[in-house]
Amino acid sequence: MTAINFDGLDMQESLAMLRGENIRFNLEKIENETLFRDSKITSKYFCTQNFKDFIEKNRINGLKFKEVGTAT
Repeated sequence: MTAINFDGLDMQESLAMLRGENIRFNLEKIENETLFRDSKITSKYFCTQNFKDFIEKNRINGLKFKEVGTAT
């Protein structure tokens, strides 16, 4: 699944976006997902707020969440 939106970005801009905390996600691709990866960037897992809320509600420990993006 192409979860990350690289439209209009050159290689340098794409790398800068991935290093930063403002990754642009394709909303139509992830709107029904809870936990997902991008088909090109397979080394990272991403989750939605629903997943984070579930983990916290059930007091599951050992996971660290970092906000990294927005839906476009």
